[in-house]
Amino acid sequence: MKNPSNVSATDIYYRILQLGSERGEQGISRKDLIEILKEEKFIEQVEGIEHVDQWFDWSYSHKESGCLCPRDHENDPCGCNDDDPCNKFDHDNLCRRYLNKSALMDFSLLEQSHKSNEQIALLESQLEATNTSSANAQLESSKAVNLAICAILLSALMSIPDWIG
Repeated sequence: MKNPSNVSATDIYYRILQLGSERGEQGISRKDLIEILKEEKFIEQVEGIEHVDQWFDWSYSHKESGCLCPRDHENDPCGCNDDDPCNKFDHDNLCRRYLNKSALMDFSLLEQSHKSNEQIALLESQLEATNTSSANAQLESSKAVNLAICAILLSALMSIPDWIG
């Protein structure tokens, strides 16, 4: 399980972008994103997460299709006057938002980086296993050589009576 104090800013930003990428068609609200980050132990509380709010604002766009405010989307443009219920609605937390183009590019680069890091880790573990196998093979080979020498010496000792007699 993750410990929020040990999660890097890059990990949080990557997860924010990943969540937007996974929800490309339906979008995600800030409230849902924060809840997921808390549940997955990327953050501990809602207070003091200005960096998450900033990344959300930079990475996500509010679009008509994701707006959940109680207005007539067809005939009434949003925010046309001060009495418009749209102006009083909590768009930041409740509307579904979608990754913008630059965030998608960031996610693509981070995804490639993560995949490369996974491949490097796999190669390192394979090399370690190969080195361990090689060391074990050398040890077994040395044992086999020693046993062969012992067998030759024993055979030679057993044949001494035949030479003498």
